[in-house]
Amino acid sequence: MAIWFALAMVPSVLLLAMTNQVCLDVASVPFLWILPLTLYLLSFILCFDSERWYNRRLFAAGMVVLLAGVSLAMVNGSAMSIVLQVVIYFAAFFFAAMFCHGELARLKPHPQHLTSFYLVMSAGGAAGGLFVGMLAPLVFPFYWELHLGILAAYGLLMVVFWRDTSIVSTPAHLPGVQLLLLGGLFWIGSLLGYQVIDAFSESVTVSRNFYGVLRIRERDVGNADKHRMTMVHGRILHGMQFVDQERRHLPTTYYGLDSGIGRVMRSHHAARPRRVGLGVGTLATYGKTGDMVRYYEIDPEVIHLAKLHFSFLSDSQADVNITLGDARLSLEREPPQRFDVLALDAFSSDAIPSHLLTREVFAIYLRHLQSDGIIAVHISNRHFNLKPVLAGIAESFRLRACSIYTDADASAGTDRTEWVLLARKKSVLNDDTFANGKRSLGKRKLLWTDERSNLLDVFD
Repeated sequence: MAIWFALAMVPSVLLLAMTNQVCLDVASVPFLWILPLTLYLLSFILCFDSERWYNRRLFAAGMVVLLAGVSLAMVNGSAMSIVLQVVIYFAAFFFAAMFCHGELARLKPHPQHLTSFYLVMSAGGAAGGLFVGMLAPLVFPFYWELHLGILAAYGLLMVVFWRDTSIVSTPAHLPGVQLLLLGGLFWIGSLLGYQVIDAFSESVTVSRNFYGVLRIRERDVGNADKHRMTMVHGRILHGMQFVDQERRHLPTTYYGLDSGIGRVMRSHHAARPRRVGLGVGTLATYGKTGDMVRYYEIDPEVIHLAKLHFSFLSDSQADVNITLGDARLSLEREPPQRFDVLALDAFSSDAIPSHLLTREVFAIYLRHLQSDGIIAVHISNRHFNLKPVLAGIAESFRLRACSIYTDADASAGTDRTEWVLLARKKSVLNDDTFANGKRSLGKRKLLWTDERSNLLDVFD
């Protein structure tokens, strides 16, 4: 009964944990929820329909290889193609689910004990869901439920192997297979262990909630020129501040002086008090006396950590206020704010905030924008090209648009970045500040709406 329970629980854990992982690094879209659920149900159907669908050697070997690939993707995923990541994650899940459910079907008892069998199997599946959905967020500071799910799946493989040696062709192969299994366990354990150690490396604070995992890291403590505090969400750097008093006011990462938003903040109506709506604390450093800067932030922990470990908000000369909640819903409820600048930067890891890039939401943005105001959209991303989407928005609303690309500058603490600027008036973007580095969005146009947005269309 313990084997029944474990074989039912592990696929349930992997289903939810892998869905969380993929949605964090790609996008939280229905397709990426439905696909793993479909594979989970399909494995049940195939394994309990007929024994011919389940080949123990094939799915056991495939699971070992693919789980090793998942471990590697979790460590080096930022350098891998999104498509390759999705294929590795979901293929590994399917093979693991087929193995576990196939072994469950093999262990199905005499009909007189089927009630107990199905009760234990159902309890195992429910326990996996409760573990990922309720227990893990309370116990683990990171998304370690996937690590445990992978190790548990591998452990079940070894238990099944030692209980029934028919997993290999002949007993003569047993020593070699045992070494292969132990080697695979060492490989997977080493990769997962490295990720756990790296997660705590230089971390001052680690916080996990519904919106993900936030880390505050103190880097290069012994080097006065590089000593800095950083905020990391998932795999993405969300903010950085130099500790040195002379450079703590410098706008860094994606918001440097030469970046698209940096040029907007330095040039657009620079002589008059400005009303600025934005989502990242670093931009407060551009605020001047008389300016009003409003942040829309959905994650309360981001606000807490930004105030606790960074001084951009407290040092700003502008009047800074923060609205807690989803920016779109907040703007829908508010009367027109008459922003001179509205900056949009809502990436979570590499995931795309598609609900903030549709025609309907841009109608809301424009309602809050001055007639000569600018909407600045941060589109830096490893895997997706969002310029066609914003070109479609520009065409739909008859806006003027351009992109500003800047390279990284380690000495200034800035990263490679690209912003798209949109305005109602052509003269606004003809300012000399935008002349150097201004690029066209290209001829390709896509219009996302609340009813339809396809990430495959913008995959680069």
